[in-house]
Amino acid sequence: MADLSKYKHFLIDRDLYLENKLFWKGIVENITGSKNEEWLITTFANGEDFFDGNPIYSAIFENEKKAIRLIQWEDSLENPLFTAWRTKFEFKDTSFDELSIGLVLNERTFGDAECLLKSFISNDPKSEVKLLSINQSYLEANAMREAKAEELYSYSIREDALAITNEAYVVKIQALEILNRNLRPIKEKKSGGIAKGYTSVK
Repeated sequence: MADLSKYKHFLIDRDLYLENKLFWKGIVENITGSKNEEWLITTFANGEDFFDGNPIYSAIFENEKKAIRLIQWEDSLENPLFTAWRTKFEFKDTSFDELSIGLVLNERTFGDAECLLKSFISNDPKSEVKLLSINQSYLEANAMREAKAEELYSYSIREDALAITNEAYVVKIQALEILNRNLRPIKEKKSGGIAKGYTSVK
């Protein structure tokens, strides 16, 4: 199997992204035993790829009335490690069954994705059970990532609020210093006038 760690930064390296896309294409074609063409639009009008991983690869099997969608995320706490779902859609006036898989690519998630792809494409009667079971196995890990992301977000909000408060305090101090500098000549002028105009009463 390919060294999956090399795809870690696939979103910031376009050559690596295209290599990653070909990796998934090869996996799917190895399962189906035939060439497959992407069916979801992933390019702009000028032909340039979106380079966002959503999806990184897709394929449709018209004879079987099935389709797959593979979404690859960067390894961020904001993204779940793995999740998969099935939906129905209409294509050419025909109802299709689609398997969608979203993942952060590593050896474990790849193995589970490959398992679901094989099960779905081969009409395995237990494919739904496998999907539910694999999703269940990631519930705790996904929840922990989400909680950590929320914690970091809250911390970031507090830090931003503190920074704004500190900045406001500094601005207030600077304003007071400017005000004092402006008032000092006035006070000195008034003080000097009284001294010069003072007449002692005997």
